[in-house]
Amino acid sequence: MHNNTNLTTNNGPSSDDLTWSFRTITILILCSLITILTILGNGLVLISIKFRLRAPSYSDYFIVSLCLADFFVGLFVMPFMTIHSLHLRWPFHYRLCYVWMSIDFTCSTASFLTLASMALDRYWALTGIPIL
Repeated sequence: MHNNTNLTTNNGPSSDDLTWSFRTITILILCSLITILTILGNGLVLISIKFRLRAPSYSDYFIVSLCLADFFVGLFVMPFMTIHSLHLRWPFHYRLCYVWMSIDFTCSTASFLTLASMALDRYWALTGIPIL
């Protein structure tokens, strides 16, 4: 009796490989541009607040919090989302997906809560309600 097992190797292209269609190139360019602009824009705001000549104000903390949250979204979340959008599936290990989702939820929630805090602070400033 002869045991004949077929071992498949991954030498050739598979059906899961990325094809460079118009859709793929468009998604790659748009997502990369948005990611780079997000990182650079928030980085420039953080640098400008750091090297500003006048003393930091109370509202600067809101701006720094918002910029940091959006900066981390641009740095850690958006590149993986671009790859996920290109492949139409998660091409990495499932544990990295959990880490990616955790960073996404944490930074997005921090961004939303900072925007809500800024709105509440502006409302209190305009109406004259004292801060507790």
